[in-house]
Amino acid sequence: SETSVAINPTNPLNIVASANWYHFYSFDGGRSWKRLDVGSNGTANNDPNIAFDRHGILFRQGLGWDNTGPRGIVVQPSYDGGRTLNQGVFAYHPQQGAGNADQGILTIDTVAKSAYVGNLYVVLSDFDYYVPPYTPPYASTGFPLIVLTSRDGGKTWATPVDISDSPLTDPENSSYITTGPNGEVYAAWIKTGSPQHLVFARSLDGGRTWGANIVVRALPPYVTSNGLTDELRGNPTIDVDRSNGPYRGTIYISSISIDGSSGGPSDAWVIRSTDGGSSWSNTVLLSDGPRGPYKYYFQPRISVAPNGRVDAVWYDTRNWAGTDINSVTYDVYHSYSTNGAVSFGPSGRVTSASSIKTPSCPT
Repeated sequence: SETSVAINPTNPLNIVASANWYHFYSFDGGRSWKRLDVGSNGTANNDPNIAFDRHGILFRQGLGWDNTGPRGIVVQPSYDGGRTLNQGVFAYHPQQGAGNADQGILTIDTVAKSAYVGNLYVVLSDFDYYVPPYTPPYASTGFPLIVLTSRDGGKTWATPVDISDSPLTDPENSSYITTGPNGEVYAAWIKTGSPQHLVFARSLDGGRTWGANIVVRALPPYVTSNGLTDELRGNPTIDVDRSNGPYRGTIYISSISIDGSSGGPSDAWVIRSTDGGSSWSNTVLLSDGPRGPYKYYFQPRISVAPNGRVDAVWYDTRNWAGTDINSVTYDVYHSYSTNGAVSFGPSGRVTSASSIKTPSCPT
């Protein structure tokens, strides 16, 4: 679980994938794979994700531990396409009672003309705020949703910056981070509460300072007629068009609606901003599958290709004809947009065999 994938920009046949405790790499375009155990003490273990810089150096970030405190954020480089991982560096290493990292996401500025090219950024939630006395190693402005920045290729990390202005009673979850064509840094996340909100923030100085939080939209409450809806996820992803095409600079965010407004209990969508995140479009649905009481389209992920195409994948139950929500069959589907996410083309099934959701997952 907690998987991600990255392609080496200097060798497109080199693909790397991460998962909890493990790491996988391919040098033949994904036709064959080898597995690497990332180890334990002081390595990027859980909640990992990976990214290449523009020179083909791979970085893996994840939750890490040592013998001196709670979990922190560890970043490990690889200089051989993922065959080996070097010793990790703690990007965030709280002391006991002063922090507890979770759900980190890494991104790298790879735009050659950016003033901040090569910067590494990690966004994460810090969950020990409720353990008095809480004395985080940064200036806390709200619930601790913090951004870590490295300006020297991951060797050292600046003091964390809390980018949330929400109260401590409204934890910030499922954050995601990306960079724009001119060095902008953008983050999106879900703020809990009633209703939940999809929130956005930006930095225009390489992560040193951040503007006020922008509520992109209130997320509707669950449909109550189908019990599966409280298990569906719409963890946002955010990406930016960094091409030289007509949609350069457009920001895209994906998530889901779970209020039945589209004719089904859950629907995946994308929204866009053409003014740096100040205003946002209406939602554009991803799936062209049928709507109905047991048709769920959820957990979308988006990525903007080097030519500006917006690709999206999501979980999809269109091939399931049952009504037992403890045994749901689902697939992965894909679609893409070439007009700045104004619309998406016909979707296609990615998986060759369906998966089955079970009522309790083994650890």
